[in-house]
Amino acid sequence: MAYYRKLSNIIAQIHEIGILCNQTVKAINSYHSVKAAQVMLQRLEQYSQQIIILEQQAIELTWEGA
Repeated sequence: MAYYRKLSNIIAQIHEIGILCNQTVKAINSYHSVKAAQVMLQRLEQYSQQIIILEQQAIELTWEGA
């Protein structure tokens, strides 16, 4: 049961970060300032790194449960 709870938590975090990524992309497309776009691209990179870490945690959790 703990496996499913942990995996659900990881999936929820990935979903939340995905929503933030979509919002950031929309903001980049609506702003025309280079500086604002650079800041938002850095934010997107951070979100991508967080997703990779969470996916690695999900894989490790699955291997432990197997």
